[in-house]
Amino acid sequence: MRYFNKKWPGFLFLPLALLYGAIIFIRNIFYELSVFKTHQIDRPVISVGNVTVGGSGKTPAVQFLARYFIDKGKSVCILSRGYGRSSKGTVVVSDGRQITCSPDTAGDEPYLLARLCPSACVIVDENRIRAAQFARNRFNPDIFLLDDGFQHRKLGRDIDIVALRADQPYGNGFLLPAGPLREPKFSLRRADILWFNHTGHSPKVPLTNKPTVHVTYRVTNLIDKIGKTYPPNLTGKSVIGFCGLGTPESFRHTLDQLGATISDFVTFKDHHQYTNKDIEDLETLLRKSDAELILTTEKDWVKLPELKNLDHWCYLRITVEILDMDTIDLIEKNIKSVSK
Repeated sequence: MRYFNKKWPGFLFLPLALLYGAIIFIRNIFYELSVFKTHQIDRPVISVGNVTVGGSGKTPAVQFLARYFIDKGKSVCILSRGYGRSSKGTVVVSDGRQITCSPDTAGDEPYLLARLCPSACVIVDENRIRAAQFARNRFNPDIFLLDDGFQHRKLGRDIDIVALRADQPYGNGFLLPAGPLREPKFSLRRADILWFNHTGHSPKVPLTNKPTVHVTYRVTNLIDKIGKTYPPNLTGKSVIGFCGLGTPESFRHTLDQLGATISDFVTFKDHHQYTNKDIEDLETLLRKSDAELILTTEKDWVKLPELKNLDHWCYLRITVEILDMDTIDLIEKNIKSVSK
């Protein structure tokens, strides 16, 4: 989707984008006028969403917030649609004690959230109201985190957080299918908090009085197939990188920052389901190169078939570093007032 960062060929699809924008505008008006109803649940709901397709940092934001509230002694339930999963209906990915299904059944991002937040319940369902009611009755959480919820307005929320890439928040600025925007920029007025990722750049958005969170990422470990960790120093190492992300260039940039010499870099579509042939093709690349390692992201790692004796395969574990903890504390204060 790199062409979404350029005006051309997006101009070709502007008539369709105008039609799409009209539909989204009318839908939002109907919600504002209560023609379309919003269902409230008797627990605080924090939505984390975006206004673009592709990687904007939603999943790391949900992960951070889940762990933040768990550390505060709250029980947390993450609700997700489970994009790309093979299952339908309500699926418990994690009950807060153990993961209960595969990445294929859960979807890659919910499975990764269950893995990174082992004390959180994770539920996937295309019907988020049904999922919330199910989780409310079965797990009785203190807080719901609604993953990818900005456009999902049927379930009421107490706080709307919108994640944006600081360097390319809107791509070429066009609505789908001419650009990456899922709804017009002015929809950000509905947001309570703007969450800026990759803030080595100045956020390219209009000045606003909304609270903001600025986020950077730090690679903490290089991890192999048996879970052994290594320092993330790749200086002098030749590697093959691969990923299936909305913004694969961000992973390549990370490898560059770690000092790696990139022998080859293979991209797959976002949410790609890896096969044994993919493994064989990457192994073929390795044999034809001088690379020592094959590296990927943790999101991709959880979907790989069994690697057998391929000890030179590793993934990078990345943690979120928040530059505006005052805003995070503001979220907690708002949640406390809702809970009373």
